[in-house]
Amino acid sequence: MNTIKLCNRCGLEAAFGVAPYACLSCCKEASRQYRVKHPDSIKRHNKERKSKAIRGLCIKTKSCTNPVSQTSMYCEEHRSQKITLRKTGHIKNKQRKHKLGQCLLPSCSISALSHSSWCLEHWLKKAYIHKQYRFCVTYSELRKLWDSQEGKCAITGESIIPGVNATLDHIVPLSRKGQKTINNLRFISKELNKLKDDMTESEFKSTLTKYLNNPTFQQYLKN
Repeated sequence: MNTIKLCNRCGLEAAFGVAPYACLSCCKEASRQYRVKHPDSIKRHNKERKSKAIRGLCIKTKSCTNPVSQTSMYCEEHRSQKITLRKTGHIKNKQRKHKLGQCLLPSCSISALSHSSWCLEHWLKKAYIHKQYRFCVTYSELRKLWDSQEGKCAITGESIIPGVNATLDHIVPLSRKGQKTINNLRFISKELNKLKDDMTESEFKSTLTKYLNNPTFQQYLKN
């Protein structure tokens, strides 16, 4: 089993392929401090890169004079090296974080949910903020809604599990001119969400009452 490398600045887990024995946060901070202390060096470096880019040469290193590839600012050799390093680093980071039970997001070290590869924050962001609810609700609003329901279905009160059977439901369906606002959202179980479909609250209640009061249906449930 591979030993976990620790950051030589803060002692947290080091990130593979970023810097020797450095975590992502410390690596970014060191880069920021260098840019502040050495602005002339940064300007000179950027000028050299720009000059090589205009001439159609690889900008990876000063010594490289190979022509750039069609889809990159690097030559084919350096482009393939960068892709391989990125893939290898991503896979190794993913495997290591999975063994530690941490959220798979590279910059997150919070424990993952029991039935998911993500922590609650990034599960909410990945499942809803970055998809159909983007620009409509915020993470803090969704987190408050989840906490207010205490991880339970808003209809049945049973525990729901993120990444397994927890879903967001529109109280007034979008097909019935419902809005994508936090006041029109609630967490319910996936099975109930499928059963409710595009019915309004009153229609859903009347449908459930109709079947539950039906003697034939009651007999069917007993059998």
